[in-house]
Amino acid sequence: MVDRELPFGSVSQSTLAVTKTLDVKNSGGGVLKVTNVIVEMVSQNTSRFELASADRFDVEAGKSAPITVRLTPSVVGRAEGRLTIRFDASLTLSPITVSLTATVEAAGASPRIDTDLGTTRTLAWGTVIQSTTPVEKSFTVFNRGGSPLTISNITIEGTSLARLVTASRFDVPVNGSQTVTVALAPQTVGKLEGTLTIVSTDPNQGRLTIALTAEVKRPEDIPSNIKVLNPFNFSPLAYNVPTQATSTVQNDRGLVPLRLFDVVSDNTQVVIKSYEVNPIDPNRTGAIIAEYTARPYRATSGFVHVYSNAEESPKKILWSAKEVPLDTLGVVSALPRDGATNVSPTTSITVEFSDEVFAFGSRFAAVEVDLQPEPKKFNWQGDISVVGKRVTYRNVPLEAGTTYRFSVLSAVGRRGQELGSSREFLFSTGGSIPATGSIKGTVAFASSSEGPQGVRTDTLSAQGGRAFAVDEKTKAVVAEQVIGKGGEFELKRLPGASSTSSGRYLVYAEAPGRDQPVSVSLDQDNNGRPDPVVVTPGQSSPPVVIPVQDVPLKKEEAPGRVMLDGNPNPGNQNPGGQSLSSASFSPDSTVSIALYVDGVQELKGYSATVQFEADKLDFIGFEPTLPGSPSAPEDRPLLVGQQDGVSSVREKPVVSQEAGTVKVEGDQVKVEGKLLDGRKENAASGGGLLGILKFAAKAGQSLGGGKPVRLAAEGEAVVKVRELTLSSLDRRKTVQNAGTVQVVSQPPPPSVLIGDVNGDKVVDEGDAVLMLRFRAGLTTLTMAQQRMGDVNGDGTLDEGDVILILRLRAGLISAFPRSSKPVGDQKNLEPGRGDDPVNRPGVGRTQRGAEVGFGEARAVSVRHSSLLTPHFLRFR
Repeated sequence: MVDRELPFGSVSQSTLAVTKTLDVKNSGGGVLKVTNVIVEMVSQNTSRFELASADRFDVEAGKSAPITVRLTPSVVGRAEGRLTIRFDASLTLSPITVSLTATVEAAGASPRIDTDLGTTRTLAWGTVIQSTTPVEKSFTVFNRGGSPLTISNITIEGTSLARLVTASRFDVPVNGSQTVTVALAPQTVGKLEGTLTIVSTDPNQGRLTIALTAEVKRPEDIPSNIKVLNPFNFSPLAYNVPTQATSTVQNDRGLVPLRLFDVVSDNTQVVIKSYEVNPIDPNRTGAIIAEYTARPYRATSGFVHVYSNAEESPKKILWSAKEVPLDTLGVVSALPRDGATNVSPTTSITVEFSDEVFAFGSRFAAVEVDLQPEPKKFNWQGDISVVGKRVTYRNVPLEAGTTYRFSVLSAVGRRGQELGSSREFLFSTGGSIPATGSIKGTVAFASSSEGPQGVRTDTLSAQGGRAFAVDEKTKAVVAEQVIGKGGEFELKRLPGASSTSSGRYLVYAEAPGRDQPVSVSLDQDNNGRPDPVVVTPGQSSPPVVIPVQDVPLKKEEAPGRVMLDGNPNPGNQNPGGQSLSSASFSPDSTVSIALYVDGVQELKGYSATVQFEADKLDFIGFEPTLPGSPSAPEDRPLLVGQQDGVSSVREKPVVSQEAGTVKVEGDQVKVEGKLLDGRKENAASGGGLLGILKFAAKAGQSLGGGKPVRLAAEGEAVVKVRELTLSSLDRRKTVQNAGTVQVVSQPPPPSVLIGDVNGDKVVDEGDAVLMLRFRAGLTTLTMAQQRMGDVNGDGTLDEGDVILILRLRAGLISAFPRSSKPVGDQKNLEPGRGDDPVNRPGVGRTQRGAEVGFGEARAVSVRHSSLLTPHFLRFR
């Protein structure tokens, strides 16, 4: 709330300067940010209006802040100016203009009296402690006229407790001033009121009256005053390593002890460890100890709010922390280079980082990438090479005359450092690259904390969170950006509408909450489903605002239990019994271990730390549950997000950090999953398969096929889930040592049919029709379904595979080229989604499918990224 006019009235030409104040009041619930204040002249009068206060500031909820304007009169006449106030992007009224007016009059020959007490002309002591010691108060008398001013007398009436300290007679020259001091003897308890009269030679105000006011209280009735002797100053040694600091407060007034009721931080990085619970006597001090944990891209200053019986409650105490040198991983370059044209339709894509990238053997790299539109080969990330700082995806088949967007979304270096910011590279197999656009927005994360006296303060910020753009058609994460200070983000270089891109993107945000991250979608019409943002090439979209509401954790644990299954065949899980304790290798020397949960409620995410014997096994990847997968037929209905199925899963090494020392565990991997829209309406309940952990025998070993097993060390390999955390909407549960599976060499379990795309255990025309619909863009198939339909084994599902199925049904062939046995006797594939020996999944593979839940089909996606998400199966 701001007045739209600031009149100065009549001002004498002889006046050196006159100031006026305008209050900006915040009547909302959050912090009002004034981003710029400008003063401009409108009239030609050479008298100048100037800004005499800060040009940018914040106003807390329910508070006001002043803007001061100074007028320097020079020429007689009317002076006009304009005050412009700009606010942050979330306020639709910005900017606001205020009219400035004044009339400059000739000085004349007469004296003119004025004071610095304003229009109220009140000299107020406020609340004063009862005492025999006088309390002095002063004000200033000015001469604004054109001749000397004579003060002939000053008198005090209405009270005997106030007396004049300075002279009662004096002269004030033109443009001069004189200080007048009054002493109050606060001997009597109660309200004091009187008047001070100045008699002068001003022809218009010969007698100037000033009101005197005060309230005298006994010392025991004066509330305590909390004084901060020193703020919190943190000196962190490294990220994620807590460090402590102490602030000392003093009770410096009155006879009443100071009692601290509660101490609250405005940021989740600062935790109050202890404070003085005993009353603090007057002039005594007490300590408040806080702990700060530095994190990348997060705040380095803020406030701690102290609630007490003091007159000023809550009292703000500043906290600040020194910057930690950010050791991050960077993308140096990529091939094809950014902007390259006429790229070969079959090309290798190489990313060079600033340091070596972490990898488990040669089949897994802690790198998350995306390529849009999708290449012609669905498992294009399977053929991967990691050499030092370079990661190469070999022989990626591309469409001719097409522009591709290659994104590096996340990565982890060998020293544990993470990618500082995502990078994107555009290249084309044609002769040109069309213009791209961007999406700008703000994540408005306003959460409150209530103190014992009912005062609410904003406590959370979206800074350091992540914003994501998901292609509406492919449901793939194509852009990711760290949310900056103030909640701003910009998702850049997004393709507009074309034959290969929808130009429509779903926007998601994950912000750090007080107890756990909170993730939501951009839902402008509040119907519970994400709303797409249309990108226009060469332009930035109108700014969007994503509101986020914190959900504090309850004390009780989230429901649910964890199960491991070393034989992930359909239909053999037993939610009421124990997990199978052993797993065997398939013919391609890989082993699959299923990770189940049961009895969860409103689950929105999970994380599992898996430990394996690195001298015996190589980690390949974690394959999250896919809708419609042959490993999950109709007897395992999926239970995923209720309104929005877009999700994300990420695998990364376990990094430990202590006192600045970083260590990457070579025998552990962490799998994190999360719904991109984690609201209550979208959370999952029930039970099902989180996904399948995939391992391979160490290179050089011979497993299966009747040959002897040779492990790198004596004994059988063991895979252990050291820790698994289930995160529901408002509860969390962590299970230590969630399960152990012993890997043994046994005959592989029964296989599934190549060509059985719809999972009905029969290869027929229904599979061929489903494949043709997929090729025509009328439906989606999971990666497992696409592998099942690749009957000729060339890595691509196309019309050639459809023809082979039809030839098989017509009796023209008895087996597919991919199999040496008739279709009815196939035993060459391990059941599950990782059935292609060539498939070597990396962190960044994108998978799509059709969700089956509650008798309804809807689009859904699984994607590896820094926001991570499960798809679930319901047990029968």
